[in-house]
Amino acid sequence: MGITATYILRVTEGENLTYYNMKEYYRVRKTDGKMYLLDFERHMEQIYDVNNVEIRDNSLLLGITGESNDCKLSDAGSSLAFVANGELFTYSANSGRISKVFGFVSSDLGDLRALNDDHEIKIINVEESGSVNFAVIGYQNSGQHEGETGIGLYNYSAQTRQVTEEIFIKMDMPYQITKEMVGKILYVNNHSELYITYNKILYKIDVKSKKVETVAKDLTEDLYSVSEDGST
Repeated sequence: MGITATYILRVTEGENLTYYNMKEYYRVRKTDGKMYLLDFERHMEQIYDVNNVEIRDNSLLLGITGESNDCKLSDAGSSLAFVANGELFTYSANSGRISKVFGFVSSDLGDLRALNDDHEIKIINVEESGSVNFAVIGYQNSGQHEGETGIGLYNYSAQTRQVTEEIFIKMDMPYQITKEMVGKILYVNNHSELYITYNKILYKIDVKSKKVETVAKDLTEDLYSVSEDGST
C-alpha cells in the first residue's frame, strides 16, 4: 500500500522564516496486525521569497530546490528567467531586481490548492527588457482555468508587469499523460505562431486567429533535433 503526504513546512532561523513544500511517500505492508515500512521517500523544495534573495559570486542562491528547474538567459545576458518551486521569476542584471512572474502559490500559504504540483512551467524566450514568453503545462490550480488540465501560452511584459494569456489548449487527460505526449518542440516565432509537438505530431497554431495546421506526423524523438532556444 502506498501513502503520499503533502504539506508545507515552516522553519525558523533567528528572525527569518523559511517555508518548504514537502512531499513524502510511504510504502507499507500490513500483516498479522502489524505495519511494516518497506520504502520511504521525501522531496523538499523551498518556497522562494524575492524579499530574501542571496547573491554570491555572481550566483543566485535558491536554497533547496528541484534539479530539473527550467532557466533561460536573454541573448545579451541582461535578463534571466528561472523556475523555482513551480513558480516563474525574472532577474535583471542591470538593476539586480528579482520579480515574481507567475505561480499558483499565493501569500496565503494555507490555500491547499497551491499544494498540487501537477504542472510545469517551460520558458520559451526571454527578451533583454525582461519580458518573457512561457507555457504552463498541466493542471491549473487557480485562475480562469482552475480545475482544468491543458497547455497555456503566456506573455509577461516587464514594462507593465502584467501576464497575458495568449492561448489555452484544454486537454481531457491527466497531467502525467499530457506531459509525456508533449514533445521537445515548443516555440513561438515573431509572427505569433506557436509550434508544438503533441502525440508525435508537429502543429503550427496561429495564436491570434487560433488556426491550427499540421506540419508533420509520426515524429519520434530520434528523427529530429532541436536547437537550444527551440527555434530550429
